[in-house]
Amino acid sequence: MGLLPTINVILLLFGVSSVAGQFTADCRGLSYSDNDVTVYSSVGTLGGASAVLFEVSVAEGSWAALGLRPTGSMVGYDVYVCDTSIVSVVDFNIQQMSGPLSTPDSQQDGNLLSSNSSQGIMTFYFARLFDTNDVNDVQLVGGSSYALGIATGNDTSYDIQSTQTVTLNTFCDTSAPAINSFIAACDGPSTIVSANGLQVNSVVGTVNNMPALLFEISLYAGNTWAAIGLRD
Repeated sequence: MGLLPTINVILLLFGVSSVAGQFTADCRGLSYSDNDVTVYSSVGTLGGASAVLFEVSVAEGSWAALGLRPTGSMVGYDVYVCDTSIVSVVDFNIQQMSGPLSTPDSQQDGNLLSSNSSQGIMTFYFARLFDTNDVNDVQLVGGSSYALGIATGNDTSYDIQSTQTVTLNTFCDTSAPAINSFIAACDGPSTIVSANGLQVNSVVGTVNNMPALLFEISLYAGNTWAAIGLRD
């Protein structure tokens, strides 16, 4: 039962202090979901440098692998594994997305900002710089498109049997929702509501330098609306 695309809601708050967040989103990018994994991406900056943020949801006891390579290229993928058993993102050297993965990168470039678990699903939020200054990585260039391989499994050797390939853009699609006015003040979202058919995450930050809350509302298939309310 996959999640439908997440809805972003921003609520302005007054009298709340905040500090600059790690990842600043310019726009939402990729949205992919199947029976095993849901993947969203955002283009923005990490510590002032161009970066992409991945939001990966996969069943507990499983792992999800994301691989990057230039569109049309036959070089291997720059692979990142979100492993629910160790609650970590593991960066591997460039290799093909087939069979067991080998040789973790000596320079780990998957920056895990946050993770949470709800109803047997674990969600990872990790950022990856465009330019990692690592010869074992595929370096991303703004304004370009890349093949993103997606695979899942539940073994300890990350044995990839099949891969779905989608397109990841390192630029803002004009049809994508702009969220460039929100700057996160904490490391990542934290689940505040989890019920049948609904998951709500919140992030404290600022909009145009004013304290605010960002709500991410995810509806499961079969539900068409969600309502949230605040009170003292």
